[in-house]
Amino acid sequence: MREIPESLQCHVASFQTYLSIVNQVKAEVISCIGEGKSNGEIAAKLHLTEWTIKKYISEILTETQLKNRTQIALLYLISNDISDRQS
Repeated sequence: MREIPESLQCHVASFQTYLSIVNQVKAEVISCIGEGKSNGEIAAKLHLTEWTIKKYISEILTETQLKNRTQIALLYLISNDISDRQS
C-alpha cells in the first residue's frame, strides 16, 4: 500500500481510536460499509431496520466528524491495512 498522505494521518489515528471504543453494532456497521454493503444489506445482516442503520450511520458520521460513508469506508480500509501490517 502507498504511504498515507500526512493530511489524512490524523484522521486515521482518531478513526482507529474510535474503532477501539465504539460499541459492537456500530463496529459491525462500519465493517459492512467498508465491504461496500448497502443500508438494506447491512440491515438484513444485522437483523435491524434500514431506518436503524441510517441512524447508526448518522451517529458514526457525527462522532467521527466525517462527511459521508465513503470516508468511513476509506478510513476503515486504511485502518485494517495498518493493523494487518502491525501484526
